[in-house]
Amino acid sequence: MPYSTLKDSKADFVVAGEGEIPIRKVLDNNLNYRNIQGVYTLEDLKDDNTLADGNPILKAETVMDLDTIPMPDWQALPPASYPHSPHAVIARGNPIGIVMTSRGCPSRCTFCSSNNFYKGIRQRSVANVIEEVKFQIKELGIKELQFTDDNLTLKRDYIIELCNALLENNIKINWSTPNGVRADKVDKEVLKLMKKSGCYLIDFGIESADNQILKNVRKGETIEQIDMSINLAHEAGMITQGNFIFGLPGETQETMKKTVDYAVHSKLDRAGFFALRILPGSDLYKKMHKTCQTDYSHSFISKPDWIPDNLTEEKILRTIQKAYWSFYFRPRRLWNLLNDIPVSQTKYILKSMINYHLFKLW
Repeated sequence: MPYSTLKDSKADFVVAGEGEIPIRKVLDNNLNYRNIQGVYTLEDLKDDNTLADGNPILKAETVMDLDTIPMPDWQALPPASYPHSPHAVIARGNPIGIVMTSRGCPSRCTFCSSNNFYKGIRQRSVANVIEEVKFQIKELGIKELQFTDDNLTLKRDYIIELCNALLENNIKINWSTPNGVRADKVDKEVLKLMKKSGCYLIDFGIESADNQILKNVRKGETIEQIDMSINLAHEAGMITQGNFIFGLPGETQETMKKTVDYAVHSKLDRAGFFALRILPGSDLYKKMHKTCQTDYSHSFISKPDWIPDNLTEEKILRTIQKAYWSFYFRPRRLWNLLNDIPVSQTKYILKSMINYHLFKLW
């Protein structure tokens, strides 16, 4: 959606795709963007996201070797200036360092845009990642590390090499995977090694406890597989978090109840419950964007973009509210959660509770 991005942001240029190569070329060319692949202005585009001359939009050149991309200028963007919980999870230490070791995901989940946005699966070398981690600890004073890959554990050999490198370099820091990992990409050995190297929280993208809905969105996992991995992570001593989406194709009042019941009785320590967003670039967007009510000015908590037959917006939002209350207000979870919340994050937690409809009555 290059056209609407330019119109809403009032920016001068938009890059379709990854920005490192075209932005460098624009700057080197004194802001003359002509003939630079993937760079456009409003004059070049029509509101249906095609080019004014009738040609298709071309994506920018892609950096295939991620090690060639310089480290971000973290001193110009100091983590200490970030919110205390930039990924909306309770953190053990601040400031938080953000590191991304890869781009792309081979999964074809219909609600996700990653597979269509990135070109292939690319990973930085472990040595390159360790260099950035060391810099953030030494120069920026980070106290926690969050790996923001779409799936950090995608390749088993890579996550084992990364964990061993953290241990061999005597890097002692709490780290987590707030963007989530696939349950079918971890096992007992990997989870134990992750824990040993500092991983204290692992997030699973679960979406639904109904296998038919998981099949509808091409998740490629069953709830039984997911539950097994959650139990293994729990046994490894990690805090386990799961994220769920209400309002996916095939959703009913019964499947929503099934998902809430599963979450409540699972070994999850934390959970996030969200309404469906129809993300640009996702297969759901391609199929539904002309009929769904997409409004990107609101969060993925406040209202769904699309509502399945036999459901209403109110029913979905009430289920989200009930899910949070039912999940967290159980003795073990509530006690552990209260013990995990640093004083510095209390204000953020209260604000989140309001945003998540926990106090809203319809």
